Amino acid sequence: VASTSAMSNSFYADSYYGARGGGGGGGGRRKTTFSPAGGDAPMGASSMNGAVGDGGGAEATGIGGEGSSSSSSSPPAKKLGTIDGVFLPCLQTILGVILFLRLTSITAQAGVLQTTLIIFICVGSTLLTALSLSAIATNGTICAGGPYYVISRNLGVEIGGALGLLFYLGNTVAASMYVLGAIEALASSPHFGFGHLFPWDAQAASLLLMFSLACVVNVGVRYVNVTSNLFLGMVFLSIFCMCLGCVLFAFGTPFTGSLNPWDRVFLDNIWPSYEPDPVTEITPTFFGLLAIFYPSVTGILAGSNRSAVLADPGRSIPRGTISAIGATTAVYVCVVWLFGLTVSNRTLKTDKFVVSSVAFPNDSVVKVGVVLSCVGAALQCLAGAPRLLQAIAMDGTMPMLKSLQPKHGEDITSTPKKAVWITWFIASVPTLAGNLDHITPIVTMFYLLMYSGINLSTFFLGVIKSPGFRPTFRYFHWSVSLLGFVWCLTLALVISWYTALCALSLFSLLYVYNRRQKSNKDWGDVGDGLRYNVVTSLLRDLTGTTAEHVHAKNWRPQLLTVVDTDDLGNPTDLWVLSLAGQLKKGRGINMVASVVRRHPSVKGAGGSGDAMTANGSDAEATAMTEMERSGFDDWETCELVSHCRHLLQRRMKLECMDGFAEVSATSYSAKSGTTREAVWSAVIHSGLGPLSPNTVMLSYPSVFRRSTARSSGVTNFEDDYLSTVRGIMNLRKAVILFRGCDRYPYGTDVVHNATIDVWWVVHDGGLLLLLPYVLSKNKVWGKTGARLRLYAVVTSRTENPDRLREAVTEHLAMVRIAAEVTVVDMSDSTVAEDMRETEGGDGGEGTSSSLTMDVNGSMSASSKGNRSRNTHDKTVGEVFSHATYDVPYHAIVPMDDVDDVEYGMGPYAMGGTSGNAGGNGAAASSGTIPHRPVDGRIDDDDDDDKEEHSSDPNSTNGGIIGSSSGAAGSSKFGGSRARQKERMETAHSFNSQLRLHSSNAALVVVNLPLLRKGHPSSQFFDYVDSMCDGVDNVLLVRGSGAEVITTYA
Repeated sequence: VASTSAMSNSFYADSYYGARGGGGGGGGRRKTTFSPAGGDAPMGASSMNGAVGDGGGAEATGIGGEGSSSSSSSPPAKKLGTIDGVFLPCLQTILGVILFLRLTSITAQAGVLQTTLIIFICVGSTLLTALSLSAIATNGTICAGGPYYVISRNLGVEIGGALGLLFYLGNTVAASMYVLGAIEALASSPHFGFGHLFPWDAQAASLLLMFSLACVVNVGVRYVNVTSNLFLGMVFLSIFCMCLGCVLFAFGTPFTGSLNPWDRVFLDNIWPSYEPDPVTEITPTFFGLLAIFYPSVTGILAGSNRSAVLADPGRSIPRGTISAIGATTAVYVCVVWLFGLTVSNRTLKTDKFVVSSVAFPNDSVVKVGVVLSCVGAALQCLAGAPRLLQAIAMDGTMPMLKSLQPKHGEDITSTPKKAVWITWFIASVPTLAGNLDHITPIVTMFYLLMYSGINLSTFFLGVIKSPGFRPTFRYFHWSVSLLGFVWCLTLALVISWYTALCALSLFSLLYVYNRRQKSNKDWGDVGDGLRYNVVTSLLRDLTGTTAEHVHAKNWRPQLLTVVDTDDLGNPTDLWVLSLAGQLKKGRGINMVASVVRRHPSVKGAGGSGDAMTANGSDAEATAMTEMERSGFDDWETCELVSHCRHLLQRRMKLECMDGFAEVSATSYSAKSGTTREAVWSAVIHSGLGPLSPNTVMLSYPSVFRRSTARSSGVTNFEDDYLSTVRGIMNLRKAVILFRGCDRYPYGTDVVHNATIDVWWVVHDGGLLLLLPYVLSKNKVWGKTGARLRLYAVVTSRTENPDRLREAVTEHLAMVRIAAEVTVVDMSDSTVAEDMRETEGGDGGEGTSSSLTMDVNGSMSASSKGNRSRNTHDKTVGEVFSHATYDVPYHAIVPMDDVDDVEYGMGPYAMGGTSGNAGGNGAAASSGTIPHRPVDGRIDDDDDDDKEEHSSDPNSTNGGIIGSSSGAAGSSKFGGSRARQKERMETAHSFNSQLRLHSSNAALVVVNLPLLRKGHPSSQFFDYVDSMCDGVDNVLLVRGSGAEVITTYA
């Protein structure tokens, strides 16, 4: 907690915006460009819709000008309808080389019936994906990257980037497939005769054609788009000519094309006839043929990529895409049945280009049409894939693609030349296979994985029912998307499990790579929605419960760390954050709170100049009044809090600390006490239900800091600090005060052979054991962790050190904590009474009039007979002074139900031999062994009653820190100099033991000394300073009274 001095507006603006504006890597804000959907969009999501068409479609600057950035002077682009905006682009990308070169041979192998089944299986996956895609496309604009944009913005950066690269590879390899198809069509013509010049002539021709197409794309994608309609027209003409020729051939007309009359055999391909392929000499299977055919049904994304330029996307995308799927399915089924029922099986197997052999009026029409369609599709792939790669690079999530980002000032709509040549190189490698049968299974796997991702995205969007998911497509249900996901993934596995495994392995590698980049992109993916749904569902189940209802086996430190700040809002005492980050092995929730106090000089009373001037006390009082009134209704306060929160989160990240940070602001006042109230408010309101903090950690103020506060006029700093701690303890929270230094290891350090020493004086529910154990497992202490050393302190002459060592060792074995046990004798000191809430025979605080919290969460009072119900605030010697050394756990019950609680048969059972948790004698009828103070005197109930009646009846107790504030109690409590001198001697004696045994320890954990309400706060600080003098990094711990560790399984 710091007092924030005045900062000039220019300095504050520079530090505030400088800290926030550099996140983009360039030190400033990213430029934006107008998106066709309306509004400004980041450059990485610029208006290049349709740059990548599924199955090779790419219209980067095509219809409607969707590839060019808009400006205020340019006329608005004409909106497209269903036919020209969706239906025709989908037809162009779906119909391709497989229809002309492989569908008839698949029919010959699998038969008409099984080939029809293959068609419907493949179309089923694309139809389900189209329904999911229609929901996403009608929920907003799909920007550059097409399916990559959909998945990355819904499934997150890691999955989106991995699937995006796989889809890029699928488009790139598809270019190889189309080039091989064009070469195969040319090779079937006697004018070319590939395969007869030299053994690798087809591969050489493929490489030459691929290089030529890359040069065309490099010159400009506009030349690709102007020929798209020509290519589509040639495809329609070729389909018409081959079907017409087949009909004429079937009816026995004089026209037979290049076939012979004996090639006409009806019903010769009804049933499957799997034989070795004449070219590859491999006998195909049903799923192998399915893998070959599958690329012919892809291309359904071509219309959705144009959603920004459609007049009515909600109407055009579903209708256009589904109509295109239906039309192409009808074409495929028609070709299968027409050729399968009329042409002989042998002809279909040997002549893979039979569609041109029977074409009317001449086979050259189909050959030219097939070559042109293959070349056009390859051009679309080579034009679209580089833009997809550039879109991924521009998102900045994958550093290995950083070189592909457009340079400063470069037009992002221009052709990405570097990406084009990378794509050309990758696409050239598969052409060396020389046969498209070897390429299609790879393309199929990449497309199936992409479709699986689209379906999975839509499924999650539908399941979590996010208010932001409002598709206008009416015929959508999440079950359709789930079925599509299962369908596509199953297809990938049954087609070729090893190919699918390779694709999934590549996806896993890319996912891990993206995960390690830790890219912080706020895209609102469904992962956030899923986590929110799961958390809210679990919290609803925990309604009505609190952190006190957590069983000891499930207890974990839900830590709230209060961090101090300097005048500029920077967190100080960073070792507190380091320690909090190292407690993450406890698997609890880390919460960090900071309170900044605004100095009156930040804002003048009159709105001009410095309020703290020499004009007299009136001006100072006025400035103070104005400052106290300026809270979060003042904009400067909100900006200051936001700036401090950013600094705190950045420091937490450097400490490798996961958690939630919040900053509050209070006005500067030496007497207002607003700081402690802000801390109490953070303790009360942080978390939710059982996820609220159960442990609060603060930095112990050093001597220099306390003296600086006094010299600056804050005379009540020490009282305010102890009042803050008392309030936290009264809220039933465990308290940790860390008296650390700069030598404590940070989260990024690695310390080997370190030790953590635990000085066990008073049992506090096991927190003193659990925290060091959790800390010792952190990676900062190396692979083997830190070594624990436990020092059990003997506080009474009646305790047997040897027996105590055996008992503690056995208890550590039962709770499964490995530590070296050493017994230290301090029976001649008052260390026990200095560390626990109650004192036997010393009166004052801890008398029977005070209310104390036991392990059951009940307030023990004299009206209930002062019955001991737990081991809280008993010394370690008192806990382990019996034959059984287990520390039982008791469930938290209301005080009214205490009489009905059935306790166990352990040494602290109500009906058996038990120690006195309060230190004030228990009823003899219950068989309890009373507390033995240092002098060996045994207290009884009569003494307690006398002490109770000797207290001031008007005194108030402090809850957990309950004490009588009357005159008698104060004098008996040790307000005399002799009693304080005795305590200071104990502190010095304890310090000598710490120096003797723990001078080389990396961390020392000890019980927090008693905070005595009504006594000067300097007594507490003097005691702690003397006890810890010369010992670095001391952790002072006080539990809440609840058991946090148990021996039970």
